[in-house]
Amino acid sequence: MVAVSWIVRITPPGEHGPQPQLDSPSIGLTSLLWDLGTTGIAEVDGLLVAGFDSRTEAEHAVAELAALEVGAVDTSQMTIEPVDPTPWRSPVGTAAINWNGERIEFPLTADGVFGHGQHVTTVIALDLLPDALRHRTSQPDTARATAATGPAVPVSTLDIGTGTGVLAIAAAKTGAAAVTAIDIDPLAVACAADNAKATETTITVTDETAESLADGGHRFDLVMANVLLPTHRILADTVVALTDAGGLVLLSGYLIEQIDELLDLYRATAAAVEPIVCSYRGQWAGHLLRVTANPAGTANRRAGC
Repeated sequence: MVAVSWIVRITPPGEHGPQPQLDSPSIGLTSLLWDLGTTGIAEVDGLLVAGFDSRTEAEHAVAELAALEVGAVDTSQMTIEPVDPTPWRSPVGTAAINWNGERIEFPLTADGVFGHGQHVTTVIALDLLPDALRHRTSQPDTARATAATGPAVPVSTLDIGTGTGVLAIAAAKTGAAAVTAIDIDPLAVACAADNAKATETTITVTDETAESLADGGHRFDLVMANVLLPTHRILADTVVALTDAGGLVLLSGYLIEQIDELLDLYRATAAAVEPIVCSYRGQWAGHLLRVTANPAGTANRRAGC
């Protein structure tokens, strides 16, 4: 997630009530907002909230939506307002993950950042996380396991764009060690750290970028990226470069109709990858990929990324 200065509040077409679903007519609107330059989208009190770096960009987006007459969006009801720089805390409910027959729940709050346990793309990622741990522990690794203890869970886990820290916290609570959560939004870094402390979870939260971690030679057994397709286009090479050979990549945040492009992005990286598990909810999808070989060990970045 990124810090924003101005936000636009929009009533999604055909949506009513406090908890609109992303597998709805608002999908087209969400995609259009990304094309118009939003730096982040969330659902708050039944509204789509889109962030922009400047008032000019926010006003341009509203004008474009009005000109295009998107769905049932009433542009007269859109609001443009500055972001209150004063931190605020908002409870967003309880996240949950099923692990070894047990349902592990933990509360989350949001300091003006995206991410909660009921968000459909997050639920997909939480569905895939136990599979990630099981697939990783099923691999023989004598350096990390003994006959007495059995295979270890991933020694290192990275959550890219952590937001409230929900996936990083879930990974730590299911036994993953050395969990690192990164986000370029300072509010998200503070929020994830607060949530980790409140849930008595040990994770490392930092504002370091995925690119800088890759350039620094960092590698992880499991890399998680619950981000929309435009961000996957930018980060695919870096995500794979951050993953050890034999490690796993957990992906979410894209539509079923975008799966072919998503998989092509990761197959086109310098490493060899293979899909091993997929998950679907509504029109959204997620995948677990294994990096079978990563000879380059560095990001093979595309021009312009």
